[in-house]
Parts: sequence; structure tokens; C-alpha cells
Amino acid sequence: MDMKNFIFFSTLVYFFSCSGPENHIKDNPVDKETFDSNVLLFQNKFVKGFEIEDHTLIMSLFADSVKWTGPDKKLLNRSSTYEELSDAVKGYLALYEDHSFKNAAYAGGNTYRYDTKISSSPNNVRIYGNWYHTHSESDKEVTHKWFALLGFNKDGKVISVNDFFDVTGFLSQHIEK
Repeated sequence: MDMKNFIFFSTLVYFFSCSGPENHIKDNPVDKETFDSNVLLFQNKFVKGFEIEDHTLIMSLFADSVKWTGPDKKLLNRSSTYEELSDAVKGYLALYEDHSFKNAAYAGGNTYRYDTKISSSPNNVRIYGNWYHTHSESDKEVTHKWFALLGFNKDGKVISVNDFFDVTGFLSQHIEK
């Protein structure tokens, strides 16, 4: 096979291998609208709730049946209840002030997955960003990078939360000089 045919053949193989319907998800305006709505709910209830320290506003994002897997859980199949999440939020509001969430990025669906089918579901929202707080007792600014996966139901309520951050690194900032 000469070089010209080899390049032509390689190009065909590449395009046909990448263009199958299993590798692409078509844009869906309804899904995009739902995703955007879920992100706004998170921003307007959770982030805003922390900024103004309004426990009720924060908790209005969550369904009563929410399953929360916080950074204290060793495995993803271990979860806490609405009441435990509510108590954790109260604890943060009591210990910290001047909350802000910066450098946020949001993603939905799972265009590339190894172990499951591709999905364009707008109901699972991945959130990345940096939290900033002031420790009320020491007046020290503490920060941490944060990743969370929120599962929304059709009513715009969060039914599952997996959140991840380095608790030890976060807490060590309280004692740094």
C-alpha cells in the first residue's frame, strides 16, 4: 500500500470509528434548559444561602429524602440523611462567616464513560470550585477546593449529594501561623 492510500484508509477508519451514534450525544434544548435551571437553583439557594447565612434557604434545595455522602464517609454507598445534612450546614454557619464560592465550573451528563452508557441527563450536575470562609473564632480566612455531584429530581430538588474535599487540609488552616 502506498503512502497516499495508507493516509486515505487511516482517515476513513478514524472518521468512521468516531462518528457512531454511541459516541455522540445530540444537543437537546430541553435538557440544556433543565441543566441551566438546576445550576441556577444551586447558585440561588446553596451558594446564596451560605453568603447570607440563611439555613432555610440552603436546605430548600434538598428533598426530604436526600442521601448525602460527605467527605467523612469512607465509601460512596454510605450516606447521611436530610437531618444530618441540615445539622452539618448549621455547624458550618456557626463556625464560619463571609462565605463565598469562586472559580465555579458546572458540567452535566457523562459524554465519556467506561462502565455505563453515555447519558445527556441534565439531572446530575458536577460542580467544581473554591470555597472561602472566615473562621469566626480566630478570624482566619480558610479555603478549600471542592467537588460535588448533585442529583436533581424533576421538581428541582436535590435527591443525592456526593461532596469531596480535603478535610484535614481545610482544618489545618485554622492552626497555621
